[in-house]
Amino acid sequence: MKRENLRDRMTDLELIFSMLGEAVTTEIARKQDAQGFPENKVAAKKGGRIAGEAREKLEVETGEKVSTAENYLDEPSLWGCPVTFPLLINAAFPRLC
Repeated sequence: MKRENLRDRMTDLELIFSMLGEAVTTEIARKQDAQGFPENKVAAKKGGRIAGEAREKLEVETGEKVSTAENYLDEPSLWGCPVTFPLLINAAFPRLC
């Protein structure tokens, strides 16, 4: 199984809302001059909440979910390795697969 980027499997709307959350988080962190993990965590929660609320409003307006099961991978994987490969080995040596 080849490695895939998660974003390669996302729909346009999934990408847009992910990017919105990232952009809003970055802007909040910059405006508040967030330093260190705790302050950036607060900015990330705010950014995620804003993007989540925007997604929910679109879902209410259209009557359709933004994220669906249609683009889930058929075969589960972990770091590009089949899950059947021992989990401990996957965690310790992710480049083996």
